[in-house]
Amino acid sequence: MYRRFVAEKLEKAQRASQETGNLYTASLFLALMSTLECDLGENKNLAGKRFGFVAYGSGSKAKVFEAVVQKEWSSVVRSFGVFKKLQQRRAVDYDQYEALHSGLQKVPVFTERGRWGLERIGQEGVTLGARYYAAFGI
Repeated sequence: MYRRFVAEKLEKAQRASQETGNLYTASLFLALMSTLECDLGENKNLAGKRFGFVAYGSGSKAKVFEAVVQKEWSSVVRSFGVFKKLQQRRAVDYDQYEALHSGLQKVPVFTERGRWGLERIGQEGVTLGARYYAAFGI
């Protein structure tokens, strides 16, 4: 019963996440995008359907809510391109990874037009460690 439930209700939500790993709070929204994009590819009509969301994290944080799919959903989802973007990824090597996470990397690794990337990391006070992102060439 559990395997059938996962296959029927959760599998589409996991497709993109299996490619990215844990995105913490973004995981919930990537799962939604993955599901919607898969259903669009299967020509499903989701207008008016209800989606349930459950997310939890370390500590005592949890989110439970629902949403109703709007009639314009397919026109929005056509612009996602989640799986296309995942196919276009480029790996960073160990040295780049270490530099990014230690703060030694001062410029974005990839700055192609239209891509989002880390612009800077806060260095003091309440911004210490905050990540700031920007789109390049837009």
